[in-house]
Amino acid sequence: MLNKKYLHSIFKYYKKKYNLKSKLVFTKINSTGYKSPNTIYINYSENKFHYKLLDYKYRFQYSNFVEFITFVLLHEIGHNIDYIHNPEKFLKQAQLNDDYNLFDNTPYHKLPLEHNADKFAKKEIKKWIK
Repeated sequence: MLNKKYLHSIFKYYKKKYNLKSKLVFTKINSTGYKSPNTIYINYSENKFHYKLLDYKYRFQYSNFVEFITFVLLHEIGHNIDYIHNPEKFLKQAQLNDDYNLFDNTPYHKLPLEHNADKFAKKEIKKWIK
């Protein structure tokens, strides 16, 4: 059963482990994502829509919504960790993501910033989903 306490417990674990200064916000207004430098937003209704898309299912390889939303949270935590380690590099790559989206047909998940966050989430999800 998915609840906010479950996601908060995951978030608190990484917040302590990596000394993150960010907060986790559940929202109906903002889209899901890491808004540097200090907030991770999770939008359930947006994620329920994305959960049904085949490109997400292929990318994240989840079998239910709990696994999916856990992966999404871990992905956003991965962005937060990247930002903490090297803010200048993170912001430069974020700008490249925006440029690729405007001028190139590169799939979003293949952009360096997204690839790094996916890699972190795929490694860490094994701790939370049995």
